[in-house]
Amino acid sequence: MKYILNWEIDPDRFDEAIEKLKRIVPDESGTYPKKLSDSFSLGGEFRGFRLVEATSEQQINLMVNAAPEMLVSFEPIIEFPKVVEAYLKAKSS
Repeated sequence: MKYILNWEIDPDRFDEAIEKLKRIVPDESGTYPKKLSDSFSLGGEFRGFRLVEATSEQQINLMVNAAPEMLVSFEPIIEFPKVVEAYLKAKSS
């Protein structure tokens, strides 16, 4: 499933977070969520987002291994054309 991965870094632990992220990203092992976009920072803050594809296990792996320097959360997303398709199918039934 696809998600918006929201992240927030503790500014007091920024150096530690960078070191930890160097080990986590990029990940070719499949342990962590697959990147679908670059990571974006919001308005110069220590928080932002990235689009990812992930299983429950990959989400848990990232949450456990990024903490406590970085907190993450996942919001499921669906491509809008799929929503329209489902709507039109339901409407015609």
